[in-house]
Amino acid sequence: MRFVLVGDVPEQYSEVLRRLGFEISREVPRGGDAFVMFLENCELAQRLGFGCFTREELEEFLRYVQAN
Repeated sequence: MRFVLVGDVPEQYSEVLRRLGFEISREVPRGGDAFVMFLENCELAQRLGFGCFTREELEEFLRYVQAN
């Protein structure tokens, strides 16, 4: 399964996310084989049935995974 973060992801986050196995995209991937999260566009994510990170939630997630 692919993990895709959709949105305008700052480069300092992109590097860490790619090392964790995430793909970064500006568009929703085609097909149903991906776990998709949006960055900050929570209204669109909800409308399309996907999850969403606020910038603060993404920073907290990255702090957590880097500490463990």
